[in-house]
Amino acid sequence: MYKVYIISEWQEEGYRYKIGRTKRDPKVRLKELKTGNSKPMEVLKVFESKWGTKIEAALHRRFSFKRGDGEWFQLDQKDLDGFEKDCQLMHDNFECLAENSIWFQEQKEFKRFI
Repeated sequence: MYKVYIISEWQEEGYRYKIGRTKRDPKVRLKELKTGNSKPMEVLKVFESKWGTKIEAALHRRFSFKRGDGEWFQLDQKDLDGFEKDCQLMHDNFECLAENSIWFQEQKEFKRFI
């Protein structure tokens, strides 16, 4: 099971947010990011799903116009407030595809989820 997360980092110009995923506790990932980084950081949101890799990729595409460096984004409060709802909707969509789409079921990538 994956955990899709948002981690905040304070910088002089304001907050930036990392959208990522891990199979471990997101606090372990936070600890890794803090190594050698003195800026305040915290795990803000976490959503658990077997579709974590797909949900993370979909969120990266959705917020591509807000991308900074790598997986860091300039999100606003509306984006943060809707995170769990958006992730749940994406999870439900992938579940529906897995149950009902022959094309989706025949993809090599799908087979690792069953």
